[in-house]
Amino acid sequence: MDFVIKSKRGQVTLFIVLAILLVSSVVLLFTLKPELNLFRQKTSSPAEYLSDCVEDSIKSYEKSFFDSKNMLQEGSLNYVYNKQTIPFLCYSTEFYNPCIPQNPLLIESVRKKMENSASRELSRCVLSIKEDYERQGYSFEYSNFSMSVILNELDISYSARINMIIPRGDETILISTREGKVPSVLPKLLRTAETIVNYETSFCEFNHMTWQAVNRGIVIERFRSGDQTKVYTLRDRNSDKEIKFAIRTCVMPAGI
Repeated sequence: MDFVIKSKRGQVTLFIVLAILLVSSVVLLFTLKPELNLFRQKTSSPAEYLSDCVEDSIKSYEKSFFDSKNMLQEGSLNYVYNKQTIPFLCYSTEFYNPCIPQNPLLIESVRKKMENSASRELSRCVLSIKEDYERQGYSFEYSNFSMSVILNELDISYSARINMIIPRGDETILISTREGKVPSVLPKLLRTAETIVNYETSFCEFNHMTWQAVNRGIVIERFRSGDQTKVYTLRDRNSDKEIKFAIRTCVMPAGI
């Protein structure tokens, strides 16, 4: 009788161990699956991997721009509104005088930063592909590395130019240029900000209600502070992504 009980206990223990091993294997499989898929993509379709690499970098920069208010620049004039620090895109210290744009090349500066970020990420991905191929015993050559990014009206286009030669068995993979587009509302918001700055520095005013009647894709909110600073909030209607900036122009003396 004791033998039967011990035997049953042994079987139960064995089943518990097997169940633990099975669950652990499943968890490990799902944990490693993204890395396995990434490895497979890098070696079986390096061109697509490079495109994904660039597009992920652009999306990451855009997210960072909206999250961390990347229009803020070191040494620039800023304004605190609702406990939030926002940049002056146009500022005047003199009464009656129109403001002076503080970042006249706003779109170009954003484009350049995004381009540099994508270029660094592309370089990292190329080296990652190289390491994976060489680990499998294949040779890998690349040269003439360059990256360009353009902010269009409704998207961000890119062109990654790189000459890659990957001999693999009886075939040779050649990659020269990867091009694509990433949908984005950032260019539209930045261009609207530039339009507002141009009006404020030329005419001391921007009629945001009239502008919205024609351009309904962006909501423009404006707040006037007691010191005559204007705070603009530009928000895309579909995505709710927004940017904020301040303008101080054609200021009137107190009491007038």
